[in-house]
Amino acid sequence: MNSQINAVIIAALAGLALAVLTQVSGATSGFIPPIDTLVPFNPRVIVYWVVVLGFFPLIFILIAIGVTARKAGLRNSIFAGLGAVVGVPLVIVCAVMAIGIVHAKRDFPFRDAGAGRDSFVKEASSFCVKKQHAIPGKNKAAQTASLEAVCSCYGNSLADMTTTAELAYMNQYHTFAPSMTEKTAFVSKKCMQLVHGPG
Repeated sequence: MNSQINAVIIAALAGLALAVLTQVSGATSGFIPPIDTLVPFNPRVIVYWVVVLGFFPLIFILIAIGVTARKAGLRNSIFAGLGAVVGVPLVIVCAVMAIGIVHAKRDFPFRDAGAGRDSFVKEASSFCVKKQHAIPGKNKAAQTASLEAVCSCYGNSLADMTTTAELAYMNQYHTFAPSMTEKTAFVSKKCMQLVHGPG
């Protein structure tokens, strides 16, 4: 049984190394596989990586179990196979989520609470209020509470989505980076719907 487990572990590592190498070669040719830094638990991304990184390890493991089955016995081989089918995807899921979280902390500096986030949220919320007050024909007194809720949502949502590169651009040019145009439109719409409801 020990020799079969050793063979399965070696096969899994060899298969994983091969799977990772295929992704590295793809990345060097310009294709970057998806990692969701906004939602590290994104099921579509996780399934993608389980399929891509799990294929070779599982094939290699099945070969290793087949080669060692006679010596290890049918019962032990079945348990080794079931363990591999559960273990390999579980390891990949944990790794993908961990990488997504690490990337999020590096690429999205205002995700975590702190003075920098507080300052950013305050400035973004203030910008939102000024923009809303500039719209003609609004009953500003009647909508103060609603406006504060929308703009607070706007500031916090934008803080979650702003990358380090976009922050550097804003600090240098004192305006939103071009990549933030779509984000600000999305955040505005989302926050209006959250506060006022759809429609």
